[in-house]
Amino acid sequence: MKFLDIHLEGMDDAGEKLKRILEENIPVAISVCPGTLRERGIYSEQYPYLPKHLDLIGEVVSRRGNILGQQGNMHKCKHAHRFVDPWHENYCLYHRPISTEEQRELMEKGKETLIKLLGKSPEMYAPPNHLWDFITLKIANVMQYPFFAIRGVKTNEPLLYERDGVNTLVLPEVKINENGHFHYIHYDEIEKNQEAFEGVLKNARSFRNIGIDFSMREKYFGKSYKINPKPLARDLETIRKNGTAIIIKKLWRDIKNFPRRVLE
Repeated sequence: MKFLDIHLEGMDDAGEKLKRILEENIPVAISVCPGTLRERGIYSEQYPYLPKHLDLIGEVVSRRGNILGQQGNMHKCKHAHRFVDPWHENYCLYHRPISTEEQRELMEKGKETLIKLLGKSPEMYAPPNHLWDFITLKIANVMQYPFFAIRGVKTNEPLLYERDGVNTLVLPEVKINENGHFHYIHYDEIEKNQEAFEGVLKNARSFRNIGIDFSMREKYFGKSYKINPKPLARDLETIRKNGTAIIIKKLWRDIKNFPRRVLE
């Protein structure tokens, strides 16, 4: 079984791929950076076409079986970065952790934008650049996002995070050509990964069926969908280890790219 999350940032067509998803009724998640949808924002020149497709995007994410994902608010760090990747928002590798208040504010602002422009509340939180900390996860849980997408490094299985009776499933995403259940791809990278993309599409399932598809109805939702009283300790430990692995992976990426960025 496969689950597909399309990160809608750069578009290399006039929405044909989105129209195909509608016409063939393919169950997907569409994860959007709210800042790219604003007509007079920092991305107005970089992504001028996204605001033109609001109706189409809204129709796709509102189709039964599909869900809307939220990639932060602006998808860019509040700190200036000259020689390293700046496209994170909830967690910065080179500065102190972003406070609960700041993260909550950016997540709420982004959510309000998606509701206003697409007419639907996001159901999945996808931290920009897959960088996050437990503050991020806690806020997503408090804001009652059913799903939280992370980069899958140490696990392929859905994990449970629960606080105060609110349940959030942590989904470890892998690239379209990697082994796993939860795949992600950037919209403008679909054509160069067409074969792998078609393979995932052929077996794509709705995110709403995750508990059922993994035979975890009782594990994650309890009998008759009653919330389990507390998260499994092994799930929390796996989430923590996976988060550490992501940080190491991103640090190594910045180290490798440092010479090129200096020359630029």
